[in-house]
Amino acid sequence: MIGVFVIPMLSDNFSYYVYTKGNIQQGFFVDVSEPEKLTAFTTALQITTVSHILTTHKHGDHSGGNQSLATQIGSTLKIVGGANDNIPACNHPVNDGDKLDDILPGVEITCLHTPCHTRGHILYYLDSQEESKSDFTITQEKGYQHIQNINRCVFTGDTVFLGGCGRFFEGTAEQMLSALDRFGALPDDTKVFCGHEYSVKNLEFGMMAEPSNPYIKEWHSKFAEMNENRVHTVPGTVATEKLINVFMRTRVESIQRELVKSDDPVKCMAFLREFKNTGALPGSAKI
Repeated sequence: MIGVFVIPMLSDNFSYYVYTKGNIQQGFFVDVSEPEKLTAFTTALQITTVSHILTTHKHGDHSGGNQSLATQIGSTLKIVGGANDNIPACNHPVNDGDKLDDILPGVEITCLHTPCHTRGHILYYLDSQEESKSDFTITQEKGYQHIQNINRCVFTGDTVFLGGCGRFFEGTAEQMLSALDRFGALPDDTKVFCGHEYSVKNLEFGMMAEPSNPYIKEWHSKFAEMNENRVHTVPGTVATEKLINVFMRTRVESIQRELVKSDDPVKCMAFLREFKNTGALPGSAKI
């Protein structure tokens, strides 16, 4: 089984420390922007070795700590990132379908290339090859949110957020549709760890885009309560995202009928992204 610590960085970013049950010393970090917060975490949890950083994409709020840590730790630190994404200090470039099976014992890590937010964006999908007999647990340890008993999970960076998706900075609506299709094809019980705490705002938009969807309203209330109690909303699940994430619902008739008047999911994706970006319904000429 897999364990994950959530390490807040910057104003609303998430970094993560990932390990396997019973072996907290052999783990890796995901998306480190502030090296001093990684150091504070390793000190608090008495982690003695930092061997790998998996970077989802090149933006500084996800990769800004790489160079400093590479200089501090030296050549033993493997910095993993998309081969097409100019990741700072990357010394282990990966491509779609690559496996990273030597990092966590008993856990298969698959790299999924999802270009759109950036051209080389990578999702990291972890599978422990075990079936969980109970749900995951969330506790607080040394001031960090600690999730345990995870059988499989995915780190999505800025491609997928809980209830949303990233902006199309270097790609198209068609590419984002393909990326979300790949994400949605993962097992429904896959736990979702995204790059930012955007959940409440994403579902506020979701209620505008699909007001008839009761699941969006239900989860908006849950996420708002978690935020009020200073609990991070991660992890989500792939199954829940299929219900509440309007960007994953561009083939759903109610979305198509109410917004775009078209059954083309690419047009629907483009419409939703512009609607989210501007906060106003786009004119049909912009689709």
